[in-house]
Amino acid sequence: MVFASFKAFRSPLRDALVSASCDFGTHRIWWNVEAGTEVEALAQLPGYVAERTTATRVRDLRIP
Repeated sequence: MVFASFKAFRSPLRDALVSASCDFGTHRIWWNVEAGTEVEALAQLPGYVAERTTATRVRDLRIP
């Protein structure tokens, strides 16, 4: 259903490389997006996906 929801939805995330756990027994996908707010980040996803998605702010961090 997730992949089908993208077919009729214009998004910069289409055809992008993502991290996914599908090959390892679960079906989770992680998108890295550039957005000013959680609302802007979720707006890049089709409604079906956005309603089931948690946006989490992250940044690059150098581990000493």
